[in-house]
Amino acid sequence: MGKFKVTKTMIWKAKIRRVFYFVKSWIEAIFLKRMQINVVEFIYYDEAENITDAPLGGMGGWFGWNEPNRWHDYADRLWPSSLVYAEALKRYVIENNIRITGQEHQNGCGIPLFSDGKVATFSFRAWGDIMAAIWSDIDDKDYTYMDFYM
Repeated sequence: MGKFKVTKTMIWKAKIRRVFYFVKSWIEAIFLKRMQINVVEFIYYDEAENITDAPLGGMGGWFGWNEPNRWHDYADRLWPSSLVYAEALKRYVIENNIRITGQEHQNGCGIPLFSDGKVATFSFRAWGDIMAAIWSDIDDKDYTYMDFYM
């Protein structure tokens, strides 16, 4: 069996692709900010199944694990277009004093529906990440994702 070799061309193509997606994300973020994305309401998971996902959510499980973190640490890991949705979710969660776990997010009425008609679905751990990031700032307390996991 032949040995796989990474070439300089492959590395440059990957770097160019990464820059392209970053620029694309910034352009999307500019349009999304103009649209003033907000959370309309929280809906049930089965209602969200056929709705387009916002570029936020997915897998997680790092927040506050090795060291204390705050919102800016979470925000620094997001693409610009994802940050627009994260900020909208943060505002809604704070305004409505929402402190639900990942289990409640997936199994209750916990899926954020945004004003552009998209939703954000998270794993239990990823939900724990964003909730810990939001409430660590507000409460000035060192939460970890596990505090909002189940």
